[in-house]
Amino acid sequence: MRSSMIKKIKHNIVPWLQNNFELNRTDFEGNNRPMEGLRGIAVFLVFLVHYVSLILPFIQTNTLLHPFALAVGNLGNIGVDLFFLLSGYLIYGSLMARDKPFLAYISRRIRRIYPTFTGVFILYIFLSVLFPQASKIPTDGGQIPYLLANFFLLPSLVSQKPMIVVAWSLSYEMFYYFTIPFIILLLDLRTRSTLWRLAALATLLFVSCALFAVFDGPLRMIMFIAGIFLYETFHARLHPAPSAWFSFLLITATIYLLLHPLSGAGWEIARVMSVFITFYILVFTSFSMPQGLWGRFFTWTPLRWLGNMSYSYYLLHGLILKGCALFLLLWIAPGQASPLFFWIALPFLFVLTVVGSSLLFLLIERPFSLRPSKRLRSMALPSLLLFFFIAALSFTPFQTHAQERAHLLDRKVLIKTFSDEFDGFSWYAEDRYKRAGGGTWQTNFGYSWAKPDEMKNRTLPSNKELQLYVDTRFRGSGYTMLDLNPFSVRNGILAIKATHTPKNAQPYTYDFPYVSGLITTRRTFSQRYGVFEIRAKMPKGKGLWPAFWLLPIDGSWPPEIDVLEILGHHPNILHTALHSGKISQKQSTRKENKIPDSSENFHTYSVDWGPEEIAFFFDDKEVARHPTPPDMHKPMFLLANLAVGGWAGVPDAATSFPATYEIDWVRVYQKKRTSE
Repeated sequence: MRSSMIKKIKHNIVPWLQNNFELNRTDFEGNNRPMEGLRGIAVFLVFLVHYVSLILPFIQTNTLLHPFALAVGNLGNIGVDLFFLLSGYLIYGSLMARDKPFLAYISRRIRRIYPTFTGVFILYIFLSVLFPQASKIPTDGGQIPYLLANFFLLPSLVSQKPMIVVAWSLSYEMFYYFTIPFIILLLDLRTRSTLWRLAALATLLFVSCALFAVFDGPLRMIMFIAGIFLYETFHARLHPAPSAWFSFLLITATIYLLLHPLSGAGWEIARVMSVFITFYILVFTSFSMPQGLWGRFFTWTPLRWLGNMSYSYYLLHGLILKGCALFLLLWIAPGQASPLFFWIALPFLFVLTVVGSSLLFLLIERPFSLRPSKRLRSMALPSLLLFFFIAALSFTPFQTHAQERAHLLDRKVLIKTFSDEFDGFSWYAEDRYKRAGGGTWQTNFGYSWAKPDEMKNRTLPSNKELQLYVDTRFRGSGYTMLDLNPFSVRNGILAIKATHTPKNAQPYTYDFPYVSGLITTRRTFSQRYGVFEIRAKMPKGKGLWPAFWLLPIDGSWPPEIDVLEILGHHPNILHTALHSGKISQKQSTRKENKIPDSSENFHTYSVDWGPEEIAFFFDDKEVARHPTPPDMHKPMFLLANLAVGGWAGVPDAATSFPATYEIDWVRVYQKKRTSE
């Protein structure tokens, strides 16, 4: 019975797969089977990036899996670099092989890209209507410009966040499609010798790296040049193919380099050039020796079929994975799954993304882009444009109706896990020998490597702050408590006051001209994900810098979530921020938000921190939303402080002291499960 079932599968299913996923290409090379497999590897690497970012938050922290999974996710980013190299090779090769009219060439490129992209684009629009809380489309009247910029693949070129996450690379692809014909024409490359063309490419590569080092920019675009190098050297047979073992050693060295980064433009150039050389050698070897180790691997039939549908997979797999992650949230709380779940879920979710993307490939990409009949070809563009037009028209009223409810903080799903209403000040007393006395709020940074009264525990010198954070037991550099108290409670309001350093304390306060207060829950409370908020009234005046923020309980930095920062001379501007990455390569995502004068009334400042997105709110109205960075999945504790100087500048004569940061309450919530 088992053998008959296998025969039935071979007789019915395999021919169907061959008929639908084998492609007979008509470009300058025909069917290059190793290239099909290379596309499959590239898109699998991209899958790993998004799988790690969406599934890792479910896994228990403090396991060996976390650093390993993050490394796998980081390595997966080079999948896009491989796509760029293959595009550089194919497009340049097709143009060099035949002199094509520009309009015929570019229309073919558009027909290859846009039917599938438009289908996914429309799907994203309708999902934005159905689930407005997850929509990336702006709600401030800029919907149509945003949609048009995304439809014409402009976000990466105009520093705009794309609606379809992976579409940033399509912006670079289209830029390459439009520019390479003119480069060939202007340099008259078809009439030049191979060595002349290689010299020109080497010059272009050097100039690109130099410009990046000076002005910054999309350095990864040099991978298109790698593809052009590959075409020239492979077709001219300028050097023999390296052995498969040499390629393997080169891959190992590149992986080591990618996993041990350094800082600065020089490191970034070295990183991209290592990928440049490694992929060049790997692809050259595969093309030159199709019967060799790499050639046979990249011509494995399932891998080639994945490569043939790689464009559909590339566009849709992230959306499928996000849907799976939202479904998992119904059953698994973040941080509760064992590391084994990570490995068990990987093949299942990969197969699920392949099945979903296959539907897109069979319904849109194959009939409209790869094998369009004359009838379909004539209908494709008008029908898709009409579909897009109708979707855009229907979207606007739906979005207008939904945006109010979508961008308010939903308090019905919140369960309180921490609260201080400040009926008094619950001080976590700790002496200079770190003997604790109970309470909630610690009044220094609590670094284990410094004594409580040391300067390092009482200010942030790297911020060029002018104040020292003190409390009633603070001794500074002396031996006697200075009785400096920046905290007071009245009518349920905690006041944190910044003042000039009293004369009697100046010899012991490390020459800081101001003293102020800081409160943290480092020793008493931390939480991963949820809503963290404060209701407060800000001080006004240049040099004043109140803040409410979150730091990891394990002492690492970054990451950091800044729920609120106000500069006293601009009390009507709320600054929110995420800081992630490594210290040497810190990435900051900031947003400035215009608000009513924060020094006149109390307002609520909140952050809704989830495994996928982080949203900031002012008086329950959303003001910013960003994807959760990969390293922002650890429990964090609370900090509130009033700094002087630093980013806020030096206080001037108009700034009055004492300056007071008034806090009504601080609260933290977890979200209920959707199924509850």
